[in-house]
Amino acid sequence: MKKLYFLIFTFSFLGYITEAQQLLRGPYQQKKTPNSMNIRWRTADSLDAKVYYGTDLNNLNLTATVSTLENDHDVELKNLSPYTKYFYKIESGGNVLSGPDTAHWFRTAPVAGTVQPIRVWATGDFGKGNDGQRLTRDAYLNYSKDKETDVWIWLGDNAYQDGADSDYQAKVFEQYYAYGDIFKFMHFYPSPGNHDYHSVCGIPCQQDPRQHKGPYYSIITAPQQGEAGGEPSTLENYYSFDYGNAHFISLNSELGSPTAAYDWIGAYTNGASTSPMIQWLKDDLSKNTQPWVIAYWHQPPYTKGSHDSDLFYEIYMKAIREKITPILEQYGVDLVVNGHSHAFERSYLLKGLTGTAATFNAQTNVVNGTSGKESLGEAYIKYTDGTEPNKGTVYVVCGNSGSDVAANKALFYNGSPHPAMFYWDGGTGVCGSFIIDIDGNKLTGRYLTSNNVVKDEFTIKKQSVTGIKNINSITSSISDAKVFPNPFAKNATLSFTLSKPMALNIELFSTDGKMSRVLSNSSFNEGEHSIEINSDALHLSKGEYIVKINEGKSASFERLFKVD
Repeated sequence: MKKLYFLIFTFSFLGYITEAQQLLRGPYQQKKTPNSMNIRWRTADSLDAKVYYGTDLNNLNLTATVSTLENDHDVELKNLSPYTKYFYKIESGGNVLSGPDTAHWFRTAPVAGTVQPIRVWATGDFGKGNDGQRLTRDAYLNYSKDKETDVWIWLGDNAYQDGADSDYQAKVFEQYYAYGDIFKFMHFYPSPGNHDYHSVCGIPCQQDPRQHKGPYYSIITAPQQGEAGGEPSTLENYYSFDYGNAHFISLNSELGSPTAAYDWIGAYTNGASTSPMIQWLKDDLSKNTQPWVIAYWHQPPYTKGSHDSDLFYEIYMKAIREKITPILEQYGVDLVVNGHSHAFERSYLLKGLTGTAATFNAQTNVVNGTSGKESLGEAYIKYTDGTEPNKGTVYVVCGNSGSDVAANKALFYNGSPHPAMFYWDGGTGVCGSFIIDIDGNKLTGRYLTSNNVVKDEFTIKKQSVTGIKNINSITSSISDAKVFPNPFAKNATLSFTLSKPMALNIELFSTDGKMSRVLSNSSFNEGEHSIEINSDALHLSKGEYIVKINEGKSASFERLFKVD
């Protein structure tokens, strides 16, 4: 009898080990939409796949099955309710491999256009399988506590050194240093980096991007048919999606090639002029209806961290700022987030910087030159009306979510940061991630270090200026209106030209409506005129202001920025 009990126990134990060993990867979530979700995992043997799921942990009353025998499983759950929490468990070969418990859950996306708080987590260059990656992850989980992550974006270089399947297994799906545990409940939207592309099509790639294959592409399931919102890309190389009232665009900065037909970023040739990705980007942006737009990919247009975007051989970053950023700014993209450079950098609200750092001009490239900190009354304001609606973009580099700057390498080339950057951080052992919170007409970005410190924060607000129909408009009688220098520290000059004599009322007011000053209320002759703006005399604090030149039936407006 004892022998029989022993045999039963032995076979039961061996069965448990077999099930545990069978699950090699996952479960993890992909292609979230308001009505569907894909659950993926890997088994040691070729088996079938089944997911049990439901809104009640104790009643998983729905199932989805793929009967094909495979090692890598991808099960799509359909006909789900928008913004609803589901619990699940996975099964292969008749054995439950993972779940159900409170860690195995997902939430579908809200209906596109829904206005509700959105939490976004951005991580770049994380796939090192080291303490920097682990501590950055733990700092974010500690910061968020019970707040759900709605959108997790990957900024590339997800698995060092070469983006091989073994690299992903050891440095992405592993549990202690990486994300094996949080994948059960946290969905991600990836983009590839140059290290991921070592196992796809290494530099110089001379393959049609439509044929790109490799571990990165076999691991992900991206929304390429517009099923999550946005224009169908028909490829997993790049894609877009909506979440609430925000539109996200995942681009691919690695699509450079000496062959013009395959040079979809225009790094080597003029291939950008016929690039399917760039044409898709224009189509996607032109059809977008969400007020917030965030674009992300790997290689940044501006950086002086572990990479220098000005160096002659950084042709991919050069192509990005010359061929991609003008399109994004044309369509009012609010935020660009990149990796690649192993530091954190955050710009002012910018426009039109397509050259090197030496070409940076604050008067022409800065829309708002303040800190962007709402606590100081310096939030970046993007106006939704006027001749240039939604003007200005903030650029963020967060390539230190596991990578840092080696001790023997200078952090910032030539000893200074990029002049377009308001804030920068990096160095040996300095890691962190980037958090975005969207709530109605406000977007706040925060840089959280791996030692649990928020070291930078900025806010962008969308608003209309009351009573102004055309910002920067020029009336029939007023021309050449401008303020210089702009931004200014103490004194600025308003200049304008009149085509005929007239009485003008010229006012200066803050964009929040809390301050108004009369600069002039008198008659002016035909010709050129100038008015001095003295910040001390007017008691101006740092921030954004508007000058209104009112001739009665019409008016002209100019923005200006007071800095320290």
